[in-house]
Amino acid sequence: MLKSISIFFASLLSILFVGCSSKKTNKAQVLIQGDTLKIITEVKGDTVFKHFVRLDNKQDENYKETRVYRSMVVDTTIQISNVSFPEGDLEIYFDKAKVAVFCDSLIKEYDSPIEVGGDFGHWSYLRGIAQSNNQMEFISASWLPTLFERFAPLIINRKTKQKANRILREKFFSKYYGCRRYLAITATGDTVFLATETDYYELQDIK
Repeated sequence: MLKSISIFFASLLSILFVGCSSKKTNKAQVLIQGDTLKIITEVKGDTVFKHFVRLDNKQDENYKETRVYRSMVVDTTIQISNVSFPEGDLEIYFDKAKVAVFCDSLIKEYDSPIEVGGDFGHWSYLRGIAQSNNQMEFISASWLPTLFERFAPLIINRKTKQKANRILREKFFSKYYGCRRYLAITATGDTVFLATETDYYELQDIK
């Protein structure tokens, strides 16, 4: 499964880089699925557009989705510390001082940040970890996507000791759903899932 995912993203990266280097828009690819659905895929620079067109009498089910890909840098100069996040064979590190300052500025925007169970209580906890040598006993799902958007991390494979070269961010959005996915691009060119964040979700009417 991991191998097939890596092959898919390797092919995708190749397509996107070619698209970014060319001023011409890639020709649309059309895929017909059975007698009921046509999928039109267009690549423009780092953005993939998909149009799902019904071929039967359910035209109201037509929809579009967009995926925007961005290559993000890593920072191989970061010192290994207790501000680390395990993900499979990978360990993700962030600069302790930068994390502490960011958490502090975030918490100060709110009146009651230490509320038990609240998200800003989680950021207060992370700030305490970044200001100490204690190991994290709790990890919030919101930390990694937020930190990825602000700081370049150090990503190391614990078994091989190799460092990841880049991060690939996939931003997906459609009429009802939006999310971000982050994947590490390893030294061997493979892609490894790191984190995901839902940006919005709207329930569709059930007829």
